[in-house]
Formats: sequence, structure tokens, C-alpha cells
Amino acid sequence: MKIKEYYLYWLLLLFFFTGCQRDEYTATDGEGSLRLSIGMKNDLKVVATRALTSEEQAILEKDCKVRIYQHEKEDLKLVRKYQGVENVPDDILLASGDYQVKVTAGEVVSASFDKKFYEGIKSFTITKGADVKVDVVANVGNTVATVAFAETMNPYFENCMVGVAVKAENGILDFTADDVGKLGYFSVPVACDTLFC
Repeated sequence: MKIKEYYLYWLLLLFFFTGCQRDEYTATDGEGSLRLSIGMKNDLKVVATRALTSEEQAILEKDCKVRIYQHEKEDLKLVRKYQGVENVPDDILLASGDYQVKVTAGEVVSASFDKKFYEGIKSFTITKGADVKVDVVANVGNTVATVAFAETMNPYFENCMVGVAVKAENGILDFTADDVGKLGYFSVPVACDTLFC
């Protein structure tokens, strides 16, 4: 093999390897870094509730689902998913673009006095070489209701009870006069904006 052919062989081999594509993004692809901070809250706008205990907070953080979606035209494409806050890396490398992070925790049930669903959604943008810090807080995502009985009703009713439901077939919570101040948590479908008594 002549020296020219030898160099040509190596040049073609080098060209072949550099032409191969990789699935991962490189810094020249417009990669940036996401630093995600996740929290849980028990705040409600209408009524005051107690704060989450450290044990409740730990359970929610362990069981929460973290999903990162990239905006593609009018759709969202899932690009990263994690189970539990401790499994979310300190730095998440993402290509430049618009994203949305969604954090969910708890149980989705039609109606409950104690089972709650938490949700937090935040949009953010990654730009080339930037470190983006995003704080997302998952708060109570249920529709919350309570029933108050007027004292003027007591002479007329020995036992008062009000049933509240999203739909008659989807579970009902019965509030009695002993449940003053008790909160009911309802999972209301997007197409439904009414609670029934």
C-alpha cells in the first residue's frame, strides 16, 4: 500500500466516524442545564389548613412523579421522567427550547375526607450554555368543599346531613352537623365544573 493510499484510507475512515450521528445532545447543539427544586404545600385559598407534617412531606416527596415535557408545535413531548424527588439529578441537561415540568403526588379519588392529590406545573426555557433554576411547588389539586350548618336549623332538624358529590355515580361525601369545618376533597373532571348536593 502506498503512502497516498494509506493516508486516503485513514482520512475516509475518520470522515466516516465523524459523520455518524449521536442520540445525545452536545454543547454545540444548544444544550443548557436545568436545576429543579420541588416542594409540596397544603395551602388553600378559601380556608386555612394546617401545614404538612415532616412525615407527610417526606412521603409525598418519595412518591411524587416528576415529568419534563418539551413543547413541539402544539404538543408536549415527554423527555424526562423521575419517581421521587431524591431521584431527580442536580443538573438535567436539555436542548435549547421551551419546556414544562409537571409534579404530581397523592391519590386521585372521586371524593374523600383525607385523600388528596397534589399538582404543580411550571413552564421554562432552556438556552445554550445557560443554567436555569426552576422552583415548582405541588399544591392541593382537588376541588375542596365544606358544609356549614346554621344554628337556626337546629330546632327543626334533630340530625342534619348534606351529601356532596361530583356526580351521583362517582362517590359522595356525607357531611353531618358533627363535621363542622371538615374539608371534602373532590376530583372534578375538566368537563365538569359543578358539585351536587
